[in-house]
Amino acid sequence: MMGRYSLDHPGLILANAGDTSAELSGQVRRPQDQLTFAPDEDGIIPVLDGGGSRTNIVARTRDFLARHFAKPR
Repeated sequence: MMGRYSLDHPGLILANAGDTSAELSGQVRRPQDQLTFAPDEDGIIPVLDGGGSRTNIVARTRDFLARHFAKPR
C-alpha cells in the first residue's frame, strides 16, 4: 500500500525513504494511473473501520485483495 512492492513488477520497488511515485513508475515501466494497485500518495493510511473515507486501511485492504485475487480477463 506504500509502494515498497507492486502487483505489476516482482521484487522490491521503493527502498529509499525519499522515493516518490516517479521512481515507482520508472521501476514498473507503467504510468501511475495504469498500475494494478497504486500506492497511497501521501503515505498516510488512517486506521478506521467504516466511514466514508476510501483511503482508510479497511477500504485499501479490501481494494488490494480484490485486485490481487481478481480473475484474469
